[in-house]
Amino acid sequence: MLGYLPIVPLVVAGVGVWFAGPALFALAIEASVLWSAILFFFLAGVRRGLSFFTEGGPQPAQILTMFWLFLVGVVVLISPYITFALAVAALGFASIGVLDPAAARRREVPDFFRALRPPQMGLATLAMISILLSVWL
Repeated sequence: MLGYLPIVPLVVAGVGVWFAGPALFALAIEASVLWSAILFFFLAGVRRGLSFFTEGGPQPAQILTMFWLFLVGVVVLISPYITFALAVAALGFASIGVLDPAAARRREVPDFFRALRPPQMGLATLAMISILLSVWL
C-alpha cells in the first residue's frame, strides 16, 4: 500500500488538470514534471543500490537500467518542451512497469516488485498521459 504513495501526487495532478484554472493548471504541470524527475532519480539510485547486493555482483542489466532511469530523469528535468518532458516521463514510467518484473524474475530486485510495479507504474503512466492530453487539447 505504501508503495503507491509516491504516485499519488501524479494521479491527483492527472485528474486535477482537467478541472483547474489557468494558474493551478500550470502549477500542476510543472510540479508533475519535477516530481517525475525526482522519482526517476530516486529509482535509478534504488536500482544501483540493489545491484550491490546481487549475488555475483552488479549485472549489466542493472547498470543499464540505472543509467536509463537517470537519463530519463535528466531529460524530463531539463527539457524546454513540456509536452516532450511529459511524453518521456510516460515512456519512462511504462518502461519501469516492464523492466522491474523482469528484473525480479532474474533476482536483481526484490520479488514484490513483480506485483507492485506494473499497477504502480501503470497509474503513473496514465497520469502523465492525462496531463499530456490536457496540454494538447
